[in-house]
Amino acid sequence: MPLDFLSQGNSSAKDTLREDIALISEQKKAALLAGGYSADYLDEIFTCPKCKDTGFIDGKPCECLKAEVVRLLYSRSELKEILEREKTLILLNMICILMTTLIPIQGFPQLKILTLLWTIVIIL
Repeated sequence: MPLDFLSQGNSSAKDTLREDIALISEQKKAALLAGGYSADYLDEIFTCPKCKDTGFIDGKPCECLKAEVVRLLYSRSELKEILEREKTLILLNMICILMTTLIPIQGFPQLKILTLLWTIVIIL
């Protein structure tokens, strides 16, 4: 292998390579800046900077992975549909309660009833 000398403990060769890598990195940054780009333009951009999009930190699941699992399980369950149905039932119950308690009151303006109903609809 061409780099076998590195594994044999040749520290001067390693140091030379480190220096070359540092010089090339500086040249790359200078070229990016000269071209109007930021020095980190070619760096990877991760959704999760903690785990760098691997999903794990020190062998343990990252918070982003846990959140994605929860999101996936929620999307595959029928909870969203169930909650929408429940919300509709709650809305209908509230309308029935308002209609039976407020309408019989003499002098209670119809406009206030409609305003209350629309407020409930908007909230839910």
